[in-house]
Amino acid sequence: MRVLLVDDDIIVTKGLRQMIPWQQLNTHIVGEARNGSEALEIAQNHHPDLIITDIKMPIMDGLELCRQIHEQQIDTAIVLLSAHEDFEYARQAMQYGVQRYIVKPITRTDIEQLTEYIRGLSERKHQQHDHYTSLFGRELEQCCIEALQTGDMPFFRQLFDHQLAAELPPAEIKALCVRVLNLLFEFGERIDQGHQRAFGELDGQLHRLLELKTPAEMIAWICQQCESMLVHASEKRDDRQHVLVDYVKRHVQEHMSDPALSLASIADQLNRSPAYVSAVFSQSTGMKLGSYITSIRMEQARRLLLHPAIPVYMVSEQLGFQDAHYFARVFKKQEGMTPSEYRNLYLNGAPISGGRP
Repeated sequence: MRVLLVDDDIIVTKGLRQMIPWQQLNTHIVGEARNGSEALEIAQNHHPDLIITDIKMPIMDGLELCRQIHEQQIDTAIVLLSAHEDFEYARQAMQYGVQRYIVKPITRTDIEQLTEYIRGLSERKHQQHDHYTSLFGRELEQCCIEALQTGDMPFFRQLFDHQLAAELPPAEIKALCVRVLNLLFEFGERIDQGHQRAFGELDGQLHRLLELKTPAEMIAWICQQCESMLVHASEKRDDRQHVLVDYVKRHVQEHMSDPALSLASIADQLNRSPAYVSAVFSQSTGMKLGSYITSIRMEQARRLLLHPAIPVYMVSEQLGFQDAHYFARVFKKQEGMTPSEYRNLYLNGAPISGGRP
């Protein structure tokens, strides 16, 4: 964990260096500054995880430093040191995210409490770093692809969580963003050959990413790219589902005489799982596929039964029913009468509208 010490009194910074066991806490001091202006420059370049700063300093005081860090979204914990127990200082400091406020002179108890605070902060940071290190492994690609396939934007928000990402050096954040951008384009190529029209060429997007200067800018930009790709994938998924449903409907119309026509046979034709075809069809039409097949067959049955020269058993065969009695039972369940009763109504002059008496 990286620490920045800020005080115009060199005795204070020297004392902090000597009295706190930095190495045992898995921390190292990335710099010292004598005023807020110097400290801000170091913070921008080295991204410390913790800043311990005095309030009263020349050029830029500690409160102004806290305000600048807060406004620039430099993600770091801050401990303020003050020679006065001033509530107004503490109130302003809290507005800028300051977590601890120590009144000088610093006592041994203060050092012990500060040491425990740093120990806890360091442990949390290392746990977070382990989380990110695991994401740099082989499972990153699998997790990203699954999130893209399922439209899981919260996964990417968690991946680029601002507090967690702050643990990584800017170079590692940039590397993570580059990896995810490459995965986005690989995924886009799989779902849509023309995705470059919407997102540009990969080289151009990489150039834009590498031009960004701060981790916050990189994270905001790559999250926007992830969200755009998820929207694009959703639109293409809707298009593909529409094509699938149209195919199923045409297939049923063209093969209603096939006794083997079923959800399983259609899914086999599409090289998809029956569960997937069933889910997409039901979601798009509000009707189960089996019910749709039956409704199409019954619609054709009503038409054929209007021709007295076609025996009922032949109507049954033309609609893929191998058992005329079973056909009659299905027809009665759908229409409230047997095929013969339906035909007799028509022959006796009952008005027929849309194939129905």
